Amino acid sequence: MATVRTATVADLETLMSFIRKKEAFDRDIGSFSGELRASTDILRDTMFGAQAKASALFLEQPGAGVSGFALYYFRFSSFAGRPSLWLDDLFVEPSERGRGGGRQLMRAVVEVAQQARCTHLGWSADERNSKGVAFYRAIGATPVAQNGHAITWQLPV
Repeated sequence: MATVRTATVADLETLMSFIRKKEAFDRDIGSFSGELRASTDILRDTMFGAQAKASALFLEQPGAGVSGFALYYFRFSSFAGRPSLWLDDLFVEPSERGRGGGRQLMRAVVEVAQQARCTHLGWSADERNSKGVAFYRAIGATPVAQNGHAITWQLPV
């Protein structure tokens, strides 16, 4: 059975490879046309430096290595007096989709949000990602806004 673990600075190359895979996926569906500016050096400073700005989780298959990742960061609401968690990226290798790894990653992200006493978990997904949209609906997420092709989702924690 796959496990979920927190990415460390030793995982920079793996993390960057998954960011590239997510970029390619987003390009393929037409939701990203910009320039990928992330690099291992930038990630080292922004995710593993003295004031980390984001964190990542890896889905790891026994004997096969990392097959997915979730990258997230915290936001804060002065009105609620509590944080929320924003899921920036969720990606599972195409060969591993439909096997429960995405659910496992999402459960782990929800657990992080619960431990931090977040109000909710939010993210944005392109409506052209029909499998992703179906997955989010299946896990009980609610679409709360749409801007063009981008749907903003929420999941209570």
